[in-house]
Amino acid sequence: ANFNLFYQSLSTIYALSKVRGRKSIYKFLSHEVEDLEPVLQALRHLSKESEKKGSKAEKLEAGNNDKPKLWESLYVLWNWMGTLSLVPFDCTVVLADSSLISSLIELGKQHLSQTGPTREAAATCLASWLSRPDMEKSEMPVFVDWCRGMLEDCCSPGVSNSDIFLVLGTVQTLVSILKVSTSSRENMLA
Repeated sequence: ANFNLFYQSLSTIYALSKVRGRKSIYKFLSHEVEDLEPVLQALRHLSKESEKKGSKAEKLEAGNNDKPKLWESLYVLWNWMGTLSLVPFDCTVVLADSSLISSLIELGKQHLSQTGPTREAAATCLASWLSRPDMEKSEMPVFVDWCRGMLEDCCSPGVSNSDIFLVLGTVQTLVSILKVSTSSRENMLA
């Protein structure tokens, strides 16, 4: 019952953001450093729910407009996490558990293969986190290497098009990184 209220709240935020615009709504969400872990935990929980439900549940949900959609909740949480990336703090100093950011990046990679708006939100969120000055030197090269390997694997001859959404999400993330990064272009191209 508690999670149903949570889903409804996130679905309401999604509806408001579609009417009033994402930026005008997300500025009202709490954006403190201590919000990072609860939002990440909610993302993990909803991602597990999404994996459990699968496509059958999405088809059943599509016919029922009264129930909040799981993807709407995920979309809001990814955008909220992207907003949290803009808070000025040093991840290595403030976060006691350095695996939080690694966990966020791994979760984001999983969502890059989604077919809906959650892929776009995850790509934008990853780009925002990876473009932070404290993350560019440590996490960005690892992510770019992962992207390169994944794109080479997916684009090699004889591979089915089943990973096309992952390719789209990966390229979208790389383009977003170039768009939001404050580093010089020479550093980014390297």
